[in-house]
Amino acid sequence: MELTTNNLIKMVIAVLVIVLIILGLYLGMKSYVIPYFSGIGFDESELDVNSQQFQDLIQERNRIAAIKDYDGKEFLYETNPSQRVEVYFDGQTIRIYNVWGGDDYGGWRDREVGFVANNQEIFINSEEGPGWINGAFRYGRGIYRIE
Repeated sequence: MELTTNNLIKMVIAVLVIVLIILGLYLGMKSYVIPYFSGIGFDESELDVNSQQFQDLIQERNRIAAIKDYDGKEFLYETNPSQRVEVYFDGQTIRIYNVWGGDDYGGWRDREVGFVANNQEIFINSEEGPGWINGAFRYGRGIYRIE
């Protein structure tokens, strides 16, 4: 078989058809089929709200902190609502928010100190962060831990 212009055009068209078929299958499956299998694998599963462990966890005696909106942010409060900690939630990220250097310098420190996993468990990965909530679970407007 010679590599003529006719044969070269046929090969390019065949490759384009194959690419278009694969692209069409992907676009057709990405909305329905791929999300159906997204829970399979090694991802952390979300907290099962119907499990006995979860029902034990969210009792009032296990609540160690609350989350309240202040100045457009979800700030963490200790069990006493007047004691706001300088930590807030930004989606799945936990950030520290405070002043360093006093009012004379006006320096603000706003940096990431941890994150909330898919199963709502809190992980603090910085020494600046509140270590006392490390390993606790966020549910709604509360932070819970079984002691």
